[in-house]
Amino acid sequence: MFADIRALFEEIKLIAEAFNGLETLEPAEKARELIRLRRDYSEKNARVATLVEAQICGPLESRADAQPLLRRYRETVNEARGAVAEHQANWPATKIDTDPDSYHLSVHRISEMQSAHLAWKIDTFLPEAERLLRAAAA
Repeated sequence: MFADIRALFEEIKLIAEAFNGLETLEPAEKARELIRLRRDYSEKNARVATLVEAQICGPLESRADAQPLLRRYRETVNEARGAVAEHQANWPATKIDTDPDSYHLSVHRISEMQSAHLAWKIDTFLPEAERLLRAAAA
């Protein structure tokens, strides 16, 4: 169950890790790759959000026992969206080389947050959602 969602979470994890590798690129290539990664990251997150809402949140919305799980999921999504939006606003592709140390610190903070969120989504959220959906079907 949820193989498509798991696969997208894994793809998002790889994209998040790829941001850390940008520092080895030349400025022009770095800017292009940053834009590509940001686009891919946004597209994958939008796709996984749609799937999670349709396959998990929608079916569990009326269950009182699922509310803490759904609330935590939505809180992590909103926290990540806010942090990424702030990071991208502070670091447009044209500015990333103006203060490399601050940029890398910001990328590192976002990366750590994303890793923690994705680990929770894969290791806790999906198995618990699966258990709740099976219980509802029984």
